[in-house]
Amino acid sequence: MRINHTSEPPGSPTPKYRNIPEGATYLLNVVVSQKHRKRGIGRALMASAGRLAKEQWGSRSMCTHVSAQNEAGLALYKMCGFEEVGEEGVLEESAVAGSLLGKQLFMLAVL
Repeated sequence: MRINHTSEPPGSPTPKYRNIPEGATYLLNVVVSQKHRKRGIGRALMASAGRLAKEQWGSRSMCTHVSAQNEAGLALYKMCGFEEVGEEGVLEESAVAGSLLGKQLFMLAVL
C-alpha cells in the first residue's frame, strides 16, 4: 500500500492533485494478491492507513482514484466508507502491465 500526504494546495494546477481537498491524504495504491483476498487484509490496510493519516498527519479525510472497471477495488473502498464524489477522464495508457484502464472515479472518505 502506498499513501501520500501532500502539501499541494486545493485546486492546484498539478493534474495529479487537482481534486484533493485541503487536509486530505491521497491513497495512492492498495493491492492485495488475488489468492489472499476475502480475508480482511484490504480492510485492515485501509484502517491502518486511516489511523496513520489522522494521527500522524492530522488529515480529516482520505481520497483516491479507482478505475470504474475495478469491481474489487470499488467494493473495498465502499466497504471502508469511501463515496464516489466525481469522475476523471479516461486513462488510455498505463505504466503497470495488466492494470485497469478507462474511466477513473474519485472517491473520498471522512476520517
